[in-house]
Amino acid sequence: MMSGPSLDTVIASVARVLPGDQVQALAVFLDEQQGATKSNCEAMRALIPTAGFATQSAMLGKAWLTDPTVPGAALALALRATALAAARARHEQRVSTVWTGPTSSELPLRQTLGVLIQVIRAAKERLLIVSFAAYKIADVVDALHEAATRGVTIAVVVDEQTDASKAFARLGADASLYCWPDAGKVLPNGAKVRMHVKAAVADDHTALVGSANLTGQALSENMELGLLVEGGDTPRRLDAHFRRLIAEEVLVSLAD
Repeated sequence: MMSGPSLDTVIASVARVLPGDQVQALAVFLDEQQGATKSNCEAMRALIPTAGFATQSAMLGKAWLTDPTVPGAALALALRATALAAARARHEQRVSTVWTGPTSSELPLRQTLGVLIQVIRAAKERLLIVSFAAYKIADVVDALHEAATRGVTIAVVVDEQTDASKAFARLGADASLYCWPDAGKVLPNGAKVRMHVKAAVADDHTALVGSANLTGQALSENMELGLLVEGGDTPRRLDAHFRRLIAEEVLVSLAD
C-alpha cells in the first residue's frame, strides 16, 4: 500500500495554499499541542469553518499522525517559516508567460508586443534592449523615444551582422547602440557565431526574455514564447551583467 505525502511535504503545501491569517491560526493552535492525537487533529480541522481550511488541515493531521511524537510547536514554526518565505517570494518575483501565435485556453497568455511596450514604459532610469534582428518596429521606437524624453538612459545591443542598428536610427543620441565584435566569427566547422539574445530590462526590476526578435513579424505574427519577470533578483543581475560587458568592452559601441 502506498503511503501518503511526507509531513514536511504537507507542511510546505499547507503553508503555501492557506491565507496568512489561517496559517497563523493553525500555528497558534499547534503551539499548544505536545504531539499528534486523533482528537487534536479533529479539533484542528474544525478551527476555521471553510472547506479549503478543512481539506488542508485534514491533510496536515493525517501526515502528523504518521509521526505523532513531533511537537506541535515544531509544526507551528515550520508553517510560519514556510508561509513567510512563500509570501516574500510572491512579493519579490512574479513570472508570467508571454506569447505570440495561436492561442488556447490552457494558459493566460500575454502578447509579446504589448508586454515589450509595458517593459519600456516601466523604466524610470535605465533601459536595456537586446535583439539579434530589428526592423519594422515603429511602435517600439516610439515607446523608446518617450522613455528618452522621461530621462531614461537607453542601451541597445544588436548583432551588427543583421544591420539591426538601422531600426533605431530615428532615436539618434537618445540611445547608445552596442554590438558584440565576436559576432560573425567563423568557427572551425564553418558556422558563424551570433549574438542571439532577445531581452528587455527596465531598471533592475522588470525583464522580458524570450525568443522574439525586434521585428514586426516576430512581435505580431510568428509563434514566439517568452517570460516576463517582475521583481526578484533576475532583472537586476541581467542588467548588471550586460552593463559589465559594456564596461569591459566585451560589447562595444557602434558610435566608435
